[in-house]
Amino acid sequence: MFRILLVMLCALMGAGSAQAADALAVPAEIKTFIPKGHTLIALERGDLDGDGTQDYLLVTQEPEPSVPDDFDEEPGSRQLWIVTQEGGILKLAAQADKAILCEGCGGVFGDPFVNVEMGEKTFTIHFYGGSSWRWAYDFTFNYSRRDKTWQLVKGTETSFHAGEPDKQEVGVYTPKDFGKIGIAEFDMTTYRPQEDKP
Repeated sequence: MFRILLVMLCALMGAGSAQAADALAVPAEIKTFIPKGHTLIALERGDLDGDGTQDYLLVTQEPEPSVPDDFDEEPGSRQLWIVTQEGGILKLAAQADKAILCEGCGGVFGDPFVNVEMGEKTFTIHFYGGSSWRWAYDFTFNYSRRDKTWQLVKGTETSFHAGEPDKQEVGVYTPKDFGKIGIAEFDMTTYRPQEDKP
């Protein structure tokens, strides 16, 4: 229960995250990794590969087309980028095109992206959304020294009715359920078999 309340608070505080990102202090050397026209939504720093140097994790949003496509239900898609240091030189280590939900994917609640929580050789992406029925998704990735990438180690899916937050349905999934998934291949809508979906 406490975790859900914390996620709700973070989501409320993070509303309009794209606007809040304007205040982020972005190092000049990192700006070169932000695609032209993209909006920076999140920027985290830490040792993501365990080599003792500071790495960066960025979340950006593509610009919406000037002429909307009636068939495009998710304009302004988002990407996750991991930038690491090697010999003092920054390089793009990983890119994920389907790891971050779109701004309008949270239902009535709004933007479902809460934040990215980072630790040494690990990070977790948090989402929260819904209307009367609320949901929260948390996806944790750890660095694999052998494969030199970040792999999904846990997916937690929580749902509950807004009027009964104590009555939660929680599903926790591990590689035994979905196999080996690197961050570049991760798609939160298909990371595990559809028949397992609640």
